[in-house]
Amino acid sequence: FFQAEDGIRDYKVTGVQTCALPICRPCRPAKPSFQGPSVAVGVTARVRGRAQFAAFRHGTNLRSEHFSVRVAPSERPGRPGVAFAISRKVGPAVVRNRLRRRLRHVMQALESDLDPTRVYLISARPSAASLTFSELLDTMRAMVVADEVVSC
Repeated sequence: FFQAEDGIRDYKVTGVQTCALPICRPCRPAKPSFQGPSVAVGVTARVRGRAQFAAFRHGTNLRSEHFSVRVAPSERPGRPGVAFAISRKVGPAVVRNRLRRRLRHVMQALESDLDPTRVYLISARPSAASLTFSELLDTMRAMVVADEVVSC
């Protein structure tokens, strides 16, 4: 390549110009990425560790047309724990991640209804991907209330 007087680099292969690129980009001040909140917004705790997931085997299982929710006692009471199991049967990654984000917001909205001494494992069926937010909220609210009835 060689640099022309107008500040454009010419890349030549056997005498034919393939592209012309400016030498440098305009200088922009470095800014941090503004994607997502700077502080964690989650009101529910994450479910981590083998022992917490093993506790789901002995927990209560609640089922609906679109979801299956397993409820177990928490190792660390204080905030309700929530985990999501969304299989590939639900759809491609975009659909699964969208459903997971929507469910996370639903569970944040229902935090006052959740028992802080329990952890919840929410498994989605393929039909759950087509629900609206209000339908997700109503379904999850009904299942959380059903858990309160079952556990009493």
